[in-house]
Amino acid sequence: MYKQTVEAFIAVSNAPMIAGQILARVGQFCQSAVLTETESRLEFGEAQAIIKPVAEGLLFWVAASDELISNAIQALLQGSVFLIAPTSDTGAIQWYASNGKPFETIRSQLVGKRIKAGRA
Repeated sequence: MYKQTVEAFIAVSNAPMIAGQILARVGQFCQSAVLTETESRLEFGEAQAIIKPVAEGLLFWVAASDELISNAIQALLQGSVFLIAPTSDTGAIQWYASNGKPFETIRSQLVGKRIKAGRA
């Protein structure tokens, strides 16, 4: 069971392409990666992450056994976005504590700000 779950939104153009490039970059650090039509799921042993492209950018969800591992996965994802899309707004990323269900918290935080709840 994961004790630490967080999620975030990053505004980027061409989110599906950026998500694919992130997957290619971080794939070497994870034990497995599953790509579906709507998202990528990464397994890290004591953590997992989901990358979900939406019209306005990318949604990230990270679940980990502790805060240190969670922070490492967050840094890996956020750093990858900065390297792949340096013009994105990576300096202003807000990570939110998650209720455990992927993207439920971020939807409520961002409704009316950047993404619509029905699109995530």
